[in-house]
Amino acid sequence: MGNDSSKVPEYTTSLSVFTPSEQKQISKIFREICEANPTAIMFRLASAGLAGMMQLDKEKKKQKKHQQQEQMKAIKGGFGNPHLRQYLQKYLPAKLIDKLYREMATIGGTNNVKEKVFVVALASILKGSLEQRAHVVRKLSNENGAANPDEVMELIEDLLKVYISICEPSEQIKSWKIESSDKQLHKLARCMAHELFYPNDNNHSMPRTNIPAGMMFNETDLEKWISRSPLFLHIMDLVLHACFNVSYIEGASSPWLIPKIPVAKVTNWEFTTLLDIPSLILINCHIPPEFQKKWRLLFSSQVHGENFAKFVSNIKNQGPSVLMIKDKDDHVFGVFAADSWKLNPDFYGTHRSFLFTLAPTVGVYQSTGINDHYMYLNQGQATLPNGLGVGGQLNYFGLWMERDNYGVGHSKAEPTCTTFNSPQLSGKPDFEIEVLEVWGVGPEPGEDVDADEDISILDRDPGAEALLELAGKPRASHGLRDKQNDNTPDQHDLPRDQYKTVEG
Repeated sequence: MGNDSSKVPEYTTSLSVFTPSEQKQISKIFREICEANPTAIMFRLASAGLAGMMQLDKEKKKQKKHQQQEQMKAIKGGFGNPHLRQYLQKYLPAKLIDKLYREMATIGGTNNVKEKVFVVALASILKGSLEQRAHVVRKLSNENGAANPDEVMELIEDLLKVYISICEPSEQIKSWKIESSDKQLHKLARCMAHELFYPNDNNHSMPRTNIPAGMMFNETDLEKWISRSPLFLHIMDLVLHACFNVSYIEGASSPWLIPKIPVAKVTNWEFTTLLDIPSLILINCHIPPEFQKKWRLLFSSQVHGENFAKFVSNIKNQGPSVLMIKDKDDHVFGVFAADSWKLNPDFYGTHRSFLFTLAPTVGVYQSTGINDHYMYLNQGQATLPNGLGVGGQLNYFGLWMERDNYGVGHSKAEPTCTTFNSPQLSGKPDFEIEVLEVWGVGPEPGEDVDADEDISILDRDPGAEALLELAGKPRASHGLRDKQNDNTPDQHDLPRDQYKTVEG
C-alpha cells in the first residue's frame, strides 16, 4: 500500500486495524475508484450540441489510445471527486459523495486522494470509534461546523433511503409485500433523532410536533446521541460497508450487509398488512436479536375473520409475537409480547415486552419496572375481565381487547400507563377495531433457535449474496464459506434502548 507512511502520520495505525485480507481488498477498491471512468467530459461535450457530438468520437479514440497509461497515472496520482462519484453513484446522492471526498482530501491536504489517505479514511469510516463516527456524522451533516436539526434530519433520511434501496435485492425485503412511504420514513428519522433533539426529555410519551429551532450539535453531542442509537449505527454501517465492501474473508459475505429486517412467512398475501418498511425496521430492531430473523403471520382479521375465539386459537402457544391494531380513527398501535399468549387469570410475562404506536405518531414504550403487568389473556371468568390486555391494571389497561364483544377495546393513560409509561395509543380511550393483525416472531415453537448456527452466512442469507452482487463484488467461489470467529459479532447490538414518540 505504498512506501512512505511518514507523509500520512495516521497511516500505520489505520492500516493495523485491517487484516491482511482486508488490506488487499482496500487496495483493490482504491484501484477500482482510480480507474472509474468519470463521464463529466462526455456530458459536457454532448450538451454542447452538434459540435460537441462531433468531438465526442475523437475524444473516445483518444481515451482508448491512452487508456493503459492513464490508468497507471491515475493509480499513482490518486482519485478525484469525479472518480468517487462514478464509483458510488449507485448508492449515495451526489451531495454525500462530495462531502466524503472533501473529507478524504482534507486528510491528505491535496485535491487527489492517494492510497494511504484512503486507508486512513476507511479506518475511520468502517472501523472507527464512536468519536470517529461522530466526526463522520458531523461532516456528512455540515462540513463547516456544528450541525443544526434540519441538517441532521436530512442525513438520517438520506441514509434511510439508501439503506432501503441497498436492501431491496435481499431475501428479507422480497418476502414482504410492503413499500416505504416518505411520510413514515420521516417519522422513523424523527424517532431516531429524538434523544439528540431533546436530551433532557424524560417524559418520552409526549409527542413533539416541531423540530427545535436554534439548536446546534457539535461532535460531542453527536457522539452521546449515537452511543444511544444502535439503529442509526446499524443503518450507517450497512450503507458505508456497501459503498466500500470490505469483508473478513475476500469474496465471502460481509455480515455488515445483512439487514435487520425479518423474512416474512406468509402462505398467501391476500391481505394488506398494517406494516410498511420503516415501521417494520423500527419494531424489529427493538425486539430481542434472537427473534429478529423470521416473522410468520398468525392472524389477520382480513383473512381469518372477526372472531375472538379464532384469534385466540391462532395466537396461543406460538412464542413471542407482534400484535397490531388499526382503530376506526386510523390510529395504528400494538404490542410486542415477549412470551407466548396463554390463558391465565393473572398478569404474566417479562420486561422485554413493549407497546408501540405507528400512526399518526411513532413511538416505542418499554418497561418502567414499576410493575410486572406485561400480558393478560383470560376468558370464561365471572369475576375477572375476559379478553386480552397489556400493561396498566385490571379494567384500566394500556391496551385492551374485549373477549365477549369483538372489535371493542380501550387504551387508558392518565397521564401514562404505569407499566410502560405509554400515552393513550388509540384515537379515543374506548376504541373500535378496524383491522387486527398478529405476527409470530423468531423460530416456531419446537424449532431449534441455533439449528443453523454452523451454516455459512451465504447459505443462511441468500440476500447477502444479492447485496454483494449489487455492490459489484460477486462472491469468488460458490464453494467458499465465511467461517467467522465468535469474536467478530455485529459491532452494534440492537436495541433495548428507548426511542421517543414523534408526530409526523
